[in-house]
Amino acid sequence: MMLDHSEAKVQLLRKYLDRYLSIISNDGFTKKIDVFDLFCGEGLYENGGRGSPLVILESIKKLYYINVSSG
Repeated sequence: MMLDHSEAKVQLLRKYLDRYLSIISNDGFTKKIDVFDLFCGEGLYENGGRGSPLVILESIKKLYYINVSSG
């Protein structure tokens, strides 16, 4: 079960990555971005909560599809 503090961490991570990856991927200089989740827990919790590994993947996928559809 995903605990409240983990839920808060994952929500903050999602907001950060959505903004950061969007900015850095469009700066005209960055060719590669490595994302490391050194303190990740489970990917999917029993209560349906999405852990940081899935949040990272979802943020990257969303950005990819935005970039593919725009150019």
